[in-house]
Amino acid sequence: MKKNRFCSATVLFAFTLSSSAWLQAANFAKPFIEKLNTSIQRVTAFVNVNIVPMDSDRILPNQTVLVQNGKISAIASAKEIKIPQGALKINGKGKYLMPGLVDMHFHLPGPKEKPEIIEAYLFFFVANGVTTVRSTIGQQNHIEIREKVKSRKLFGPTLYLACPPLRDDSIKTPQQAREFVQRYKTQGYDLIKNYGLSDSAAYEAAALAARETGLTFFGHVSKRIGIQRTLTLGQSVEHLHGYYNEVEADSTKLNALAEATKKREIWNCPTQFWEEYLCERNLDTFLAYEGVRYMPRKVVEKWVQSKKEDFQKYSGDTAEYPKRLAIGRQIIKALHDAGAGLVVGSDSPGRFRIPGFAIYGEMRAFSRAGLKPYEILVCATRNAAEYLKELDHSGTIEVGKQADLILLDANPLENMNNVLKRAGVMLNGAWFTKQELEKGIKYYSKFIE
Repeated sequence: MKKNRFCSATVLFAFTLSSSAWLQAANFAKPFIEKLNTSIQRVTAFVNVNIVPMDSDRILPNQTVLVQNGKISAIASAKEIKIPQGALKINGKGKYLMPGLVDMHFHLPGPKEKPEIIEAYLFFFVANGVTTVRSTIGQQNHIEIREKVKSRKLFGPTLYLACPPLRDDSIKTPQQAREFVQRYKTQGYDLIKNYGLSDSAAYEAAALAARETGLTFFGHVSKRIGIQRTLTLGQSVEHLHGYYNEVEADSTKLNALAEATKKREIWNCPTQFWEEYLCERNLDTFLAYEGVRYMPRKVVEKWVQSKKEDFQKYSGDTAEYPKRLAIGRQIIKALHDAGAGLVVGSDSPGRFRIPGFAIYGEMRAFSRAGLKPYEILVCATRNAAEYLKELDHSGTIEVGKQADLILLDANPLENMNNVLKRAGVMLNGAWFTKQELEKGIKYYSKFIE
């Protein structure tokens, strides 16, 4: 009896601590949410700023951008435009304004995760200029989170939600595949996630059902289905699944495969940063990842210890790592050169891979694959908007588009790392300074476990 009472008391104490932490996090977020709600009624002007419109590889110098009702309402030469009285003026002299970034591979936590950790992840995204996120494994709490963000009750980026993944253990017939797709469409998910279905008939039924419902079909590629069948049925691909097998077997197939991907208009989200993470053997490299310096010391120490254990456990596999990384880079470059669609996804959260920050690891991985700064930024902005069927509303800086913007202290087209030199971020027309966001990062980091 005493033991049961002790266990009950322990659980209650832990629950109380978590509830208290969540209330603290919610209270901290109130000013950010209030700004989202009040800024919608106010005009904001970026004055004398250099625009990086992302419609082509160019800079529009000395422009003024007006924002109202969460949209870009006017763009003109700083000398030609009249700024309304009472507008919030942001000095853009010597600075660069670009569209917000999009992370296309994030795992939004499920209902078992502490709410303050979920809030922290969402905040980290915005603080890093990531204003739109695609969550790739659906869970039952996700739609509620998305709706809270939409209604400005929760601070975070725009969310696009994949359904719970279609797996072999739950889908064994074409009829089941169609039923699952329709169910997830009715429940309000934005995309259908394939987690490597291997039955050909069930896979085809899922792909066709997704097309009929108007939902994007994306995910993994099982060896049994293969990349050629995947391309034929119009599934977009995560992790370059299927490509590795083909190229490892015969590298001469790569260019033809890239051309076929372009012809079928298939998108790829390579998550090459994840591959680099798996192959990395230097602990100092992990410690230098973006955002790690903000994390609690005990958390980082735990990550370091777990990686040391991984090194010992998988010590015999290291010879293949450089070869696999090289193949991944070749695939990314071939797809890009063929004109096939690429988007940027961090595959976070995970040890050392912190949501919001980790997108820069993937962008650098694209750079190591041979892409130039502008080409990488296209993948992280305009391409993502096109993939999400939102290019009319986001992805570039144009009148009428969503005011999700990053103000930088240096030109990102000269050096991609300049995207890290943020003066502030605009989310849905609300302006947040670097200082505000830095304060939030430091605050929310304490909740990471």
